[in-house]
Amino acid sequence: MTFRVVFVDSAEQDLKELKRYIVRNFGRNAWQNSYREIRNSIAALKLFPLSGSVPNELRNSATPVKICGHC
Repeated sequence: MTFRVVFVDSAEQDLKELKRYIVRNFGRNAWQNSYREIRNSIAALKLFPLSGSVPNELRNSATPVKICGHC
């Protein structure tokens, strides 16, 4: 069973900032390699959701966080 991985807004912004930093300082190839590793980690979370953690902004939100296969 696979699960859905949700990016919070702050994670999306962090990813954009990370891309700008890596491309500026190390080049596009370095970003492509880094992004591939990030995607691989996300794919692993879909299969093994308990290997990750719930970020504080979700843990402390009014919206309950649950791990389920049918969300």
